[in-house]
Amino acid sequence: MSRLIVKCLSVAIAFALLLACISTFKQSDVSDTQLVRIAYHPAYQAALLQLIMLTGYLEDFLPDGVSVEWTMINSNTDARDSAVAGRVDIFLASVPEAIASLENGLPLAIVLNSVVPETKMYSSNPRIRSLDDIEKTDKIAIASLGGSFQLALMLIAKERYEDSKRFDSNYMALPIADMFGTVATDNSHVDCIVVGFPHTIRANTVDQLSLIQDITPYLLRNNLSAFIMANHSFYQSNPEIIEAFISAAQKSIDMMNEHPDDAAEILYEYYGGDVEFSDVVGQIVAAPPSLEVSEAAYNRVAELMHEIGIIPNPPKAFAELPNYENIPKVR
Repeated sequence: MSRLIVKCLSVAIAFALLLACISTFKQSDVSDTQLVRIAYHPAYQAALLQLIMLTGYLEDFLPDGVSVEWTMINSNTDARDSAVAGRVDIFLASVPEAIASLENGLPLAIVLNSVVPETKMYSSNPRIRSLDDIEKTDKIAIASLGGSFQLALMLIAKERYEDSKRFDSNYMALPIADMFGTVATDNSHVDCIVVGFPHTIRANTVDQLSLIQDITPYLLRNNLSAFIMANHSFYQSNPEIIEAFISAAQKSIDMMNEHPDDAAEILYEYYGGDVEFSDVVGQIVAAPPSLEVSEAAYNRVAELMHEIGIIPNPPKAFAELPNYENIPKVR
């Protein structure tokens, strides 16, 4: 064999070894510094994520070499978009938003269920003391059209009046702050408002408002909570991290259900005195959280979303989701 060939082979082997070393270094470097990036926000809807963050439970279950990066993103839509773009791995989405995202083919996966905020409907109109009193021209202010609260009202209307669209002419989108500012005026153009905890605490103190409907039981019955979701590629590639996250979530939910005072103490301090400690305890007890997604409720809500046009095509059944077998669920 000529010296030139030997020299070329030596160079090739050295180059291959160099590439192998670089590859090994990169793999080791990724493993040593791997992050799971989680988006959360300060509202009670994200209480489960908040508790996991504040207790450090996730770090207790994560594999060696994996750390957590928590990022506050106030908008669920922005968090979803960040997950789709691969900037966030795990995030929170309202159930209607989650279903619509999956139906639109976004690369996301449901990890588990979350919490329901205690939600109530109040009237600022002396004529309205129940849902039966609402007329076509009355206005129901709701923070997000097409969201969980509106769908819950539609399910109530379907159950009670056999017409899910009974209040379609009444809904109007209005930020929470504007709701309270409007009902305090003498010439309010809003007749009813729908708010969740902790805004229910404030609503109970407003003289112009009277409670006419507790929405919470319908949210719970129809699993209109929020789903914790993940970027689909991350979900598939990191089963150990997903398993660790579910374990941390289960430990947090066990605390909320078995020791609500302990969970409330942590959350109360996090909220910075915006609500009373007893209010947080009351919220946890009024709407006990669960990891399990209700399969029947998921299908019922998805079908309603199709019925009212949020989803243009007949939705897939929950059992058709790619990761169906791995989602904690009740049938």
